[in-house]
Amino acid sequence: MIQSTAASIGSPSSGEVARLAESLRVLLVEDSADDAALLEREIRRGGFAASITRVETEAQFLASVSLPWDVVIADYVLPRFSALGVLRHLRHLQIDVPTIVVSGTVGEEDLLQAMRAGAHDYLQKQNLSRLVPAIRREVGDSALRRRHREAEAALREAQERFRFVVENTGDAVYRVRFPSLAYDYMSPGIEKLTGYRLAEITELGFARLVVKGGGPAASPVSRDQKAWARELQERGESWTDYLIKSKSGEERWLADHSFPWRDGQGRLLGAVGTLVDVTERARAEEALRRSEEYFRSLIENASDLILVLDRTGRIVYESPAVERILGYRPEERVGRSALELLPDEDGPHLVETIRRLLAQPGLTESIGTRARHRDGSWRDVEAIATSRTDESGAPTIVLNVRDVTDRKSLEAQLTQAQKMEAVGRLAGGVAHDFNNLTTAILGYSELMLRRLDPQDPMRRHVAEITRAAERAAALTRQLLAFSRKQLLQPRVLDLAEVLERSRGLLGRLIGEDIELLTRTAPDVGRVRADPVQLDQVLLNLAVNARDAMPRGGRLVLEASNADLDDEYAREHVTVRPGPYVMLAVSDTGHGMDKQTQERIFEPFFTTKEQGKGTGLGLSTVYGIVKQSGGYVWVYSEVGRGTTFKVYLPRVQDAAERESPPRTAEPAAERAAASETLLLVEDDASVRELLRELLESAGFRVLEASRPGEAVEIVKSRREPIDLLVTDVVMPEMTGPELARRLEDLRPGLRLLFLSGYTEGVVLDKGLVSDGAHFLQKPFTTDALEAKVREVLDAPARTAR
Repeated sequence: MIQSTAASIGSPSSGEVARLAESLRVLLVEDSADDAALLEREIRRGGFAASITRVETEAQFLASVSLPWDVVIADYVLPRFSALGVLRHLRHLQIDVPTIVVSGTVGEEDLLQAMRAGAHDYLQKQNLSRLVPAIRREVGDSALRRRHREAEAALREAQERFRFVVENTGDAVYRVRFPSLAYDYMSPGIEKLTGYRLAEITELGFARLVVKGGGPAASPVSRDQKAWARELQERGESWTDYLIKSKSGEERWLADHSFPWRDGQGRLLGAVGTLVDVTERARAEEALRRSEEYFRSLIENASDLILVLDRTGRIVYESPAVERILGYRPEERVGRSALELLPDEDGPHLVETIRRLLAQPGLTESIGTRARHRDGSWRDVEAIATSRTDESGAPTIVLNVRDVTDRKSLEAQLTQAQKMEAVGRLAGGVAHDFNNLTTAILGYSELMLRRLDPQDPMRRHVAEITRAAERAAALTRQLLAFSRKQLLQPRVLDLAEVLERSRGLLGRLIGEDIELLTRTAPDVGRVRADPVQLDQVLLNLAVNARDAMPRGGRLVLEASNADLDDEYAREHVTVRPGPYVMLAVSDTGHGMDKQTQERIFEPFFTTKEQGKGTGLGLSTVYGIVKQSGGYVWVYSEVGRGTTFKVYLPRVQDAAERESPPRTAEPAAERAAASETLLLVEDDASVRELLRELLESAGFRVLEASRPGEAVEIVKSRREPIDLLVTDVVMPEMTGPELARRLEDLRPGLRLLFLSGYTEGVVLDKGLVSDGAHFLQKPFTTDALEAKVREVLDAPARTAR
């Protein structure tokens, strides 16, 4: 085949000719110098710049033959070596170099022998005209053979490389024929993928390995051939994945990527493809899918609203929580500006926040604002805003929005409760100090009235002082009521009876132009409260309602049972769940705005004109209700009236009847005093007053300004001391601590405690034990004398 192709070419390539023209490398086997010169001359005359090396012996030939020769010219007959020997060595050494035999006396038989031995041409020395054409022809044929050998070697190397790669890779390469879907080839990698040898797969059937798959069919041997061929024709390739069960029972995902296999005319014969184990990729994709589903579920079921905005502030995504928080259907506001949800005053702040976030990727900022609900109401929200980039690289803003309306409401309630508690503590402290002042004023004014002649014109002025002091004392009692530091005498009450008993008084109080209605549930429960203080609550609420209806209206009193559950308690931070009785007082007056409602229970806060209210009426209601273990809320709208709802704990005990009040013994009927009293009071004005009052009643009074001084008096005095009259709260030690010290020195010493605080507060703080004698400031002269006499006349074991 090569000889015929070379014959068709007939001459070396143009590159080869150019090289030969420059230098033809000739190995000349010739023992005659003349014949060698003749041959060289003929070669050069043919246009070759030949490089000729002449050898004469076999040894010389063998030493030179391995060099790169373009042609070997050998004399047929040499004394010790011949052309046949040259040809034998070339064949043995597998050297493909054109060999031309020349001779002067050779016959036809020798010619045939030389040609059979491998000579490429034969010339007679007498006629060398064919030498140069023969050289050109044979050198060209040699070059062509060399190129064929190189191409075949390269092809074999490529095939070996391909075979090595295919047979040593973890993938499988196959060729399948249409329409039979029979394999022409399957690489050994199939065993690594499936655990089965090709023969086993052929016998078993590849489809038996497939668990599930995609694409036109499940596997190369079970596919719909027409669908597969159509996909190859239309797309030029085919992709499909399928899950197989390997010989070991392990499930593996394979990716099948195939290409058309065509004949020389372009007709589709079948497919050539690869099977790649993509189990890890499939597992990673499955894990990613599950992760995406998990986080999508988190987002879609999160209580917070997730919003994604583009760089212009338009909504590109909103989570389903938007319906629960703001009332909009999911996707309803996608494409619209987020600014439409905000109050006008907060819009510029959001725009600036978006600008700042876009300028600094990864920045996070907190936003507090309000958002408009679909029903037009406003919700308090807090948001965490973060800048991110989407899958296309475009900047976005992600907002995590939380509805804090309920929390804000609870915080406002807690703040209000804390404020009221602080104001109450302040009011209680002021009332305590004020009681000392009013004690002195009332006491001295009463002393003056006793000592003035009935006709003395000064009595009128002193009486005015006394009345002013009594009004101050009443104001102090209201402050103590607000601060929940007054002494209550609670008993079980039937609210229906309380309302019925109050109708007459309240009707006269509010006037004829206001209609008074009472509505009592038939099964209304009972409460434990101080009846006097509960009447005060009704009275103050009725007065407040009357003042809100200057042109008349309707006042409604209602009583019913109410069960406050855990949900209600969560919405009202100070409430304890449980059964209550609700007392509601409603009017049709002018109502009040939200700001007024927030301050309505503060002491001295009033919306009335100057001189028409002290601002203590509703704060007194607040204090009494809280001290009774209840709660009071106000509901009002401007122009639509007001309702106060009082919740008092419901009890199961039977209602108690009020016992008749005990009448005090008139001062004139009491016996003259002669006992010795020890008075301990750190306030000088009060101490001097008490000393004078007690001395005027006939008692002998020893006084001390501090507890340490009182101890020294008792230690230094041998005479008896009948009664210790002491303030409760003093420097150095409290009144009860002083009493214990003195009881060690004077066993059986009677005790009377005085304080500007109420007895309830003193007992609650543990300052005085229950059953001890106590007198609250301010008090009248008669009250002081009566209380001292009560303690002195009591049996020694109870005179404490």
